[in-house]
Amino acid sequence: IAPPNCDDNNCNTADSYDASICTCLNTPIAPPNCDDNNCNTADSYDASICTCLNTPIAPPNCDDNDPNTIDSYDFQTCLCLHASLINNLIPNAFSPNHDGVNDELRVIGNCISTMNLKIFNRWGQIVFSSDAQNVGWDGTYKGRMQEIGVYVYVLTYTTADQPNVSQQKKGNIMLLY
Repeated sequence: IAPPNCDDNNCNTADSYDASICTCLNTPIAPPNCDDNNCNTADSYDASICTCLNTPIAPPNCDDNDPNTIDSYDFQTCLCLHASLINNLIPNAFSPNHDGVNDELRVIGNCISTMNLKIFNRWGQIVFSSDAQNVGWDGTYKGRMQEIGVYVYVLTYTTADQPNVSQQKKGNIMLLY
């Protein structure tokens, strides 16, 4: 006599026939690990259809209510990122041609507590220096317009969130007309 078909149509069991006791055995099996290693999904196992479900989840609100940061969500690491606006304190070019657009070079950002900006010409001479964020360079030195070209700046500053930590940023500025 052929053994009976012991398939119970349940994917959550291992089905077999035990000839020694003439009985079908439907042994429960552990569900699979449905973790897809993606922190942007909620992973679960649906026993009714025997399938892993990887449901997308909305990213968290990463706004830290700090106007001195750009807040974003990294989908690779599933972490909130808070990039300081310090990286973009000084424009890389300005044109003091009195057209009302970019006529003065200023330090930008409301996160600065103290600062000292020095601008050097190509001979290493200081052509502008200021400790006040609201005072910008108009492209002159001793009342004379400076040549079109690249100037070097050194900005030393502290921020509101780290008032006892002096930081420095160096770079180039292009003076255009």
